[in-house]
Amino acid sequence: SGQQPIHVFHTRDEKWRILTLVNEVDPLYLRTLIAKEDKYFRSHPGINPVALLRAAYQWMRYGHVVSGGSTITMQTARLLEPRPRNISSKIIESFR
Repeated sequence: SGQQPIHVFHTRDEKWRILTLVNEVDPLYLRTLIAKEDKYFRSHPGINPVALLRAAYQWMRYGHVVSGGSTITMQTARLLEPRPRNISSKIIESFR
């Protein structure tokens, strides 16, 4: 029927994943995801210094996380290499 079998795999953290290529995802979903999670995705090198500084300022001012500064790229790094959510992990995710 011309259909390729789905590539399903099990990750080290005991989760099932289905390999999906960008061209297999609805473009509206991708635009919505970028608009919601990282509106500057196409204009930064993987980290958004302005968002990180804003998040750090809010954390210091209010004593808790008000808004995140992670880009989609940093979120992907966190998913691929899970770590505790802290400052040192954020630095590692920035370099990944």
